[in-house]
Amino acid sequence: MAAGFLSADHAGMGVLIDQIRAVPGVSIAVYDGGPFLFYIGRLALVVQLAVVRRVKVWTPFLVLLDLLLPFIS
Repeated sequence: MAAGFLSADHAGMGVLIDQIRAVPGVSIAVYDGGPFLFYIGRLALVVQLAVVRRVKVWTPFLVLLDLLLPFIS
């Protein structure tokens, strides 16, 4: 999103995105690990809510099922 604000046109945005992706570790952190950590964090928050009884006990199991369903074909 920042590349869109920093570039003057679409071609310049493509060049800037390629430069960002060339930095070591960016691909793992942003494209591979980041989304995975988001879903793990979401599950952790729901588990915390279940521990303090703000949601039903079975809610974390539904969230976990929601996380695993895309892997089942």
